[in-house]
Amino acid sequence: MTGPVRVETASGLLVGARSSAGEVIEFLGIPYGVAPRGERRFGPADPAAAWSTEREAFGYGNAAIQAPSMLAAFTEPTSEDCLVLNVWAPAAAEKAPVMVWFHGGSFSGGAGSIGWYRGRSLAALGAVVLTVNYRLGPLGYLHLAPFGGERFAGSATAGLSDQALALRWVRDHITAFGGDPDNVTIFGESAGAMSVSLHMGRPDSAGLFHRVIAQSGSALHCSTPEDGEAVAAQVLERLGVDRRRLDALFELPAEAFAEVQADIVPPSSVLALPFAPIVDGHDLPRPPMEAIAAGSASGIDLLCGTNTDEMHLFTLLPLAMGQGRPMSEDGLSRRVERAVAATAEGVGLNGANARGNSPNADDIIARYRSLLPPGADPDHVWSAIGTDLTFRFPMVDFAAAQRPHGPVRTYEFAHRSTGFGGVLGASHSVEIPFVFDNLKAPGADVMLGEMTADRRRLATEISATWVAFANAGDPHASAWPDWPAGHDTAKTMRIDLETRWTAEPSARTRDVWSG
Repeated sequence: MTGPVRVETASGLLVGARSSAGEVIEFLGIPYGVAPRGERRFGPADPAAAWSTEREAFGYGNAAIQAPSMLAAFTEPTSEDCLVLNVWAPAAAEKAPVMVWFHGGSFSGGAGSIGWYRGRSLAALGAVVLTVNYRLGPLGYLHLAPFGGERFAGSATAGLSDQALALRWVRDHITAFGGDPDNVTIFGESAGAMSVSLHMGRPDSAGLFHRVIAQSGSALHCSTPEDGEAVAAQVLERLGVDRRRLDALFELPAEAFAEVQADIVPPSSVLALPFAPIVDGHDLPRPPMEAIAAGSASGIDLLCGTNTDEMHLFTLLPLAMGQGRPMSEDGLSRRVERAVAATAEGVGLNGANARGNSPNADDIIARYRSLLPPGADPDHVWSAIGTDLTFRFPMVDFAAAQRPHGPVRTYEFAHRSTGFGGVLGASHSVEIPFVFDNLKAPGADVMLGEMTADRRRLATEISATWVAFANAGDPHASAWPDWPAGHDTAKTMRIDLETRWTAEPSARTRDVWSG
């Protein structure tokens, strides 16, 4: 990038950079909220104050406090002073579609500064693109109200509240960058996809966006008050804080919360996320899926999907890297039996198997094995099952809930990685560098393998599709039909080097969970 370029915003004058070709302008590390420190910790953040002098926006701001991880290795320094966002815009934009990205990372890690999320390529296609940092882990999603009462109302969804604050910043500031505040698409992957989906059922987010792209996450991905209370009790115990004296939480260094984060055991055996937004009766007054089914996101265009081999990232890659042991047939049976029990009790995510029936674990294993290459080992079988339970079934139910209230389109990302010896397949997160057309970003080649001409073409096509959806809600000029009224006969766009229509993949396995 070169520079400088100046933009007068509602908060003050910003100085950013211009791309070497001159077609994109870039502003990094813009504050949208006040650092939630001390007594502000766990509460809703206030908007950032305006400034009276020229403010430089050449570098990413701090990432949220988080534990060490693969994602953390790619982030900026961490701090509670992390409520910042980044903007890329066409240099001559005027009422351009706006795309706001919320990063993934299990609600516990990541940042908008990660190279995969750089918005230059999407901006070159005509969109104003933003990436957002928001509170994570215990500082963003700790259900303290059962112990501290009204003072901590909303602590279980502080990260979502940050995201909504960023969207209000977009509403009030984006015109200065050539964006259209009446044409805002929120999009994200994994926890980011869960976030954008949950905003569809969050009353205080209504009117802040107009379209949603959810990549590998849905509005079913949130926790119950009971699970949230159990997690909070673990955190307080590990911090050495008496649940009757929560004032101590305001005095602890922020890093203390990151240090205990990895030790927390999630109560749910299906959604293994200890920190996730809670249906707390306050910020999320009812389960978001119920709200969406009742029309809370009426008129919102939705594009959602999953990857063919989502769980390979979590099940097969660790084995390939020498971590853990291969699963036995007995181990597979026990895991499936636990999954059956959990979903039969209503614990978990998918509406397919939480209907009071009694599916048989052996039948489930046999069905999935029949769909895999001959000789599939237990780890591959469990990965296919986990992909359905954790990602695909929730996505299908999410699409069906929104379908009566707005246009819905779905996809299956099927392009296989050749990295790590091909063990990943089309795993969780491999679509991200294609969506942003950032195949040269650090780590993309490690994740995906060789960047061939075909892959570059695919990235060009996918990024253009996402921008087209953000522009008009129609990603393929009507060639991508709306989701049908009944998802049992639904078709989805299978995205690969040769994109084509295919039957919704969950139709092959959904019935076996019904008993």
